[in-house]
Order: sequence, then C-alpha cells, then structure tokens
Amino acid sequence: IETLPDYRQASMQINDRSGKLIQEIPLKLKAGLNDVLYEHGFGAIGTFHYSLVIDGRIVDTKSMIFAN
Repeated sequence: IETLPDYRQASMQINDRSGKLIQEIPLKLKAGLNDVLYEHGFGAIGTFHYSLVIDGRIVDTKSMIFAN
C-alpha cells in the first residue's frame, strides 16, 4: 500500500470459485508491504480468490491455486 487510507476495518476474504466465503482474516494495514499468511489446511486443492476489503468495500481481488 503506497498511501495508507483512513479506515476503520480491513480484512482479507478468501473465497472458493463459487464465491462461498472460506475465511475472513482481520488486518491492521501499514504503509508499504503487508503480508498475510493463509493456512488452508491439508488437502485443499483448486482455485481460490482473495480480496482486500476496507470498510466493507472490495479494493482488489486476485486468484491463487493450491495443488498437491
């Protein structure tokens, strides 16, 4: 994050391909690089989407693939 916005609540939402919410991880954002560790558990495979949500608005969404 280059410019840290004023915000009340931020989270990372993990969804499966159908859009079902798998997990929501609360965040405390800081200027610069922010890391999020998502522990998906053993045997999770497929394509998932993760979204940065700030004050209830999706800011950006990306995809990730888990394979054995």
